[in-house]
Amino acid sequence: MMSHVTAVASPDREFDKLSQAIQMKLDSFEEMLRIFTLPTVPNAEHSEASGRLRSMRSKPEPDRSSNIVLFGVRENKDQTVWRSEIAKVLSILSGRTIQIADAIRLDGRFSPDKTRPVLVKLQSVWDRRLILASACQLARIDEFFSRFHQACSISTRAATC
Repeated sequence: MMSHVTAVASPDREFDKLSQAIQMKLDSFEEMLRIFTLPTVPNAEHSEASGRLRSMRSKPEPDRSSNIVLFGVRENKDQTVWRSEIAKVLSILSGRTIQIADAIRLDGRFSPDKTRPVLVKLQSVWDRRLILASACQLARIDEFFSRFHQACSISTRAATC
């Protein structure tokens, strides 16, 4: 009878071994599922790149397509003087009145003995194209303004004498 009992106990051991193996597999699957469902933590390089991309999306690139930079415009503390000079030059170049959105001096503070470049923001890209197409006339206009300024300085000296 003892052999019969061991024979019955043997299938139970095999069943226990199989159930333990299945339980171990289930535990490992549960662990894998837990790992896949955890929120991902990006590494430093990835987070830096995604941060730059996010900041690039949030700050649109300024439109510079209607900007020009002019050199050689005389300095004056009164902005209206040099802005009107710029408007004259642009109207002569284009043959019509050009709408200027803004004009600012670049490269530091006012100094009467040097000329700073001027960034001119135009209303239209087409105005910029028209001006650049006729830029070869600038030498003639520069000569005109230098003669104009000389004549003005001579006439003011004569008036003060």
